Amino acid sequence: GEGQLANDQWMARLAVEIDRLGGHWHEGVNVEQISAHHLSTGGTRHSVDVAVDTRGVGSKTDLPALRGVRGEVLRVACPGVQLRRPVRLMHPRYQLYVAPRPHHEFVVGATELESEDAGPVTVRSVLELSSALHSLHPAFGEARVLRMSAALRPALDDHRPTLVQRDGVWHLNGLFRHGYLCAPALVTDLVNLLRAS
Repeated sequence: GEGQLANDQWMARLAVEIDRLGGHWHEGVNVEQISAHHLSTGGTRHSVDVAVDTRGVGSKTDLPALRGVRGEVLRVACPGVQLRRPVRLMHPRYQLYVAPRPHHEFVVGATELESEDAGPVTVRSVLELSSALHSLHPAFGEARVLRMSAALRPALDDHRPTLVQRDGVWHLNGLFRHGYLCAPALVTDLVNLLRAS
C-alpha cells in the first residue's frame, strides 16, 4: 500500500528520471498563471505543448469544489521495534498507519482534519499520533521524534480524483490521501486522451 512507499525517495528518483528524459524539474516554484499553451512562474511566461495543472490546493480558483484537508505525520527513530510492513491502526478519528523505514525509523500518520490551516503540527495531533504509536508497541514510548510535518491534501466532496479539461488546460487533482497510488493510473488516462485527440 501507499504507506510502504517512501515518498521522499520516490520524488527524488522521479526528478532524476525526468531530467534523464530531457524534462525540467522545478521544485518550490510558484505557478502564477496557467493557460492552454502557457504558464507563468516568477514573472516569466513559458510556452508549453500541453498544460496540465496538478497544483493540488493551489488550483482552487480553477476548481471551486476543491478543498484542502490537513494531514500531519511524525517520523520517529526507535531501535527497539521491528516492523517489515505498514500497520493500520484503529483510531476513532483517522485512518492511521505506521510505516517502517530504513535504520529503525517509522512514519506515523496521518491526521485528517477539515481545515486549510497549513501551519505547523498541533500538540493535539502530536499526542494522538504518539499515543497511537505507543499503543502498537510500548518501546515506541522511547522513540525519538525526527520530524513533524503538516500539509494540505487536495480533496473533492466525493474524495475521488478528477481529470477534466477546461479552457484548454487539463486539471488532474483531488487525489486526497491516495496521490502516490492513483497518480500513475490518472496519468495513463491523460496520455491516452492526448493520443486520441
